Amino acid sequence: MIATPKYLRFQSESLEQRYLEQINAALVHRLIVEARSEQAREALAHAVGIDDDTLLAELAELGFVKQTLITLRLMPLVLVAWADNEVDAKERDVILEAARRLGIRKDTDAFVILNHWLKHKPPAQMTDAWKRYICGLLKGFGVAPRRRLIENVHSQMLAVANASGGLLGVGRVSSKERTTIALLDELLKSCAAVA
Repeated sequence: MIATPKYLRFQSESLEQRYLEQINAALVHRLIVEARSEQAREALAHAVGIDDDTLLAELAELGFVKQTLITLRLMPLVLVAWADNEVDAKERDVILEAARRLGIRKDTDAFVILNHWLKHKPPAQMTDAWKRYICGLLKGFGVAPRRRLIENVHSQMLAVANASGGLLGVGRVSSKERTTIALLDELLKSCAAVA
């Protein structure tokens, strides 16, 4: 067997990576187009259970359909991962494990959306939509489920922040990650207090 020269392997990997990125971009575009259909918006409205037409329109514009809405549950983890302006492999693994526990499989549109967020920082518009969505969602929960969700999200955000960085476990959570976690905790608590 003849070994492939290293420079050819690099070119091959680079071409494969660009091809996969093009496919991923096409899938995200397809989801956005699909989400704008009236049928998809009605299904999304039913799944969300929130009567905020502005929020529903924004979610649809961002490419959310009923099947991809579950990814919004992972937005705080994604925001913590991006706090230092890049998502490293360990943070990605923690988030993908959380996704797997939510039932997000690699062959789903929800995985495509999540994978896109892990490669490209979600825009501020996406974060704003998540904030309104989570506040609306928490209003429909009782006190105990609200508290459990907030505690669960907090521990998942810490797991992402602790996934990498630091030397011998010291300084694992950066100041930017701590600030992001504190802001998201405060938002969740304020939404729960209003509910």
